[in-house]
Amino acid sequence: MIEYEAKFKKIITFDSLKEISNFVKDAYDLRTLIEGAKDRIVQFNEREETFSQPKSEWPKLDDLEKAFKPFFELLDTGFQVTQQLTDWTN
Repeated sequence: MIEYEAKFKKIITFDSLKEISNFVKDAYDLRTLIEGAKDRIVQFNEREETFSQPKSEWPKLDDLEKAFKPFFELLDTGFQVTQQLTDWTN
């Protein structure tokens, strides 16, 4: 979680389309990390269920994912716009 939170702290400092390339890779990396962690949690919970154990909860990951989502969408959209800007303006 420390790595995930560090990436998120960097991402939330984004404030200019001119700097988007400095942030978009971290955003995609964090999304991949979160998705991978969620997949592992599902597998872990399935094992817990197999052994009649209560499912573990991961509220910090859920909170991070919820907070990160609007920033990811902003960066993803901004990156797509900057990639297409030349085509649109010519």
